[in-house]
Amino acid sequence: MKDTPYIAKIAECYQTGNGNYFCREEGTQESEHHLDWEIFIPENIGNEISKFPIYGIVITDNNTQFFNGKTRPTCRVVNENKEYLDNILNEENNLEKQANDHLNRSIETLNRYYDNSSRCELALKDLKLSMSVQDWLNNYYTLFNSVTIKPNGLPRITDSNFNGTSFKMIQKFANIYESLINL
Repeated sequence: MKDTPYIAKIAECYQTGNGNYFCREEGTQESEHHLDWEIFIPENIGNEISKFPIYGIVITDNNTQFFNGKTRPTCRVVNENKEYLDNILNEENNLEKQANDHLNRSIETLNRYYDNSSRCELALKDLKLSMSVQDWLNNYYTLFNSVTIKPNGLPRITDSNFNGTSFKMIQKFANIYESLINL
C-alpha cells in the first residue's frame, strides 16, 4: 500500500450493495474483480462522480477496513482537476508544518520556563548558604533579569506563567530578590 495522502487517478468504480464504492487506480489494481480493488469511496462522494478518469486524494482511514481487518485506503475528495487537489495537499502540508513549528516553539519555551524554575530554586537554596546578601544579589542578577520584565515607565513584573502553567519558584525567587535589593 502506498503512503498516504496521495493523489490517485481513478479509472473506474463499482458500487456495492450498501451504496459505497470500490475503485481502481489507473495503472494499478488491474484485477477484473471489484473486491480486489483497494480504494474505498463513501456513497456520498461516489455519487458525485460522473465521468472517468477522475482524481482523488487517498488517505489511510483507520475506520474503513478490508474484511481481514487491514486499514483500507479511502478517497473522500474527488475532482477532475489534479492541480486543484495538489493545491489542497500543499495547503494541508503547510498548515501541518505551521502547527508543528508552533508546537516545537511552545515546547522550547516551556522547557525554558522549567529550566528557569530550577535555576531559581537553586538560587534560593544558595541564599540560605550565602554569607553575603550583596554577593548573592550580584551572582543572580542575570537570572533575575531573565525572569522579569521591566517596561519603560512601568513597575517590574515577573514572567512566571506560560500557557496556564504557573512557575511558583520563579515568582518566589523574583519576589525575594526584589525585596533584598530594596533593603
